[in-house]
Amino acid sequence: MGRGETTSRVETDEKAIAARRTDGEGADVPLPSSVTVPATSGARGLGDGPRTRERILAVALDLFTQQGYAGTSIADIAARLGTSKAALYYHFDSKVEILDALVVEPLSAYAQLAERAATERMAAPELLATLIDMMADSRVLSGVIGNDPSVLSVLQQRPQCPCPKEGMNTIIGVLAGGAAGTTALIRATAAFAVAKETTLAIMGQGKGSLDRRTRAEILAAAMRALEP
Repeated sequence: MGRGETTSRVETDEKAIAARRTDGEGADVPLPSSVTVPATSGARGLGDGPRTRERILAVALDLFTQQGYAGTSIADIAARLGTSKAALYYHFDSKVEILDALVVEPLSAYAQLAERAATERMAAPELLATLIDMMADSRVLSGVIGNDPSVLSVLQQRPQCPCPKEGMNTIIGVLAGGAAGTTALIRATAAFAVAKETTLAIMGQGKGSLDRRTRAEILAAAMRALEP
C-alpha cells in the first residue's frame, strides 16, 4: 500500500469516526463494521497515555460544570482541547463514557459512606459533617451532578455506577434512627437536603473551598432539621 493510499485511508477512517451521531443522552450510533481505526491515527493531536486521558477528563469536567452535561457535546470538548472529534473518540467511545470516568470514583465514595453509616449506625452530627465535606471536596458531585439534574437519569442507566438514590435512602434511614414513622423520615430527609443542597449551592457560587464558619453553619442548620 502506497503512502498516498495510507493517508487516504486514515483520513477516511477519521471522518467516519467524527461523523458518529449521539442521542440525547450521549449514546453513540454504532459505526459500520467495515470501519477500522489505525492505532496511530485516532490519537493524532492528543497523544496517548494516562496524562492525555487526565487532560480530556479535566476539560470535560470544566465544560460539564459550566454548560451542564446535557449542554456539552463531544465537539465542544474536542474544540476546547484543540483537536478533532476523531482524536477524542480514540480515547473515549462517547460522551457518556467520559461521564462514567468522572463519576465512578466519587459515587463509589458516596456509596461507601452510606454503607458505613448503616453498618456503624453513625451519629447524625458525624454523618452530616462527612456528607458536607464530601459534597464540598468533589467537583464532580458539586459541579456536574449538582448543577445538572439530567445527569442522574443518565447514571441510572449505567450499571457500573453506584446508584446515588440508593445511597441517599440509606443515609436518610440512618438519620431517621431506623424509625419508619412519617415524621422521622421527613426530618431526616430535610436534614439530608440541607447538608447536601446547601453545600452544593455554595460551592456552585465558585468558592474554591468551604470555610470553617460556613461548614459549621450548614451543619447546625441540618441538625436543626432533625429537632422535634
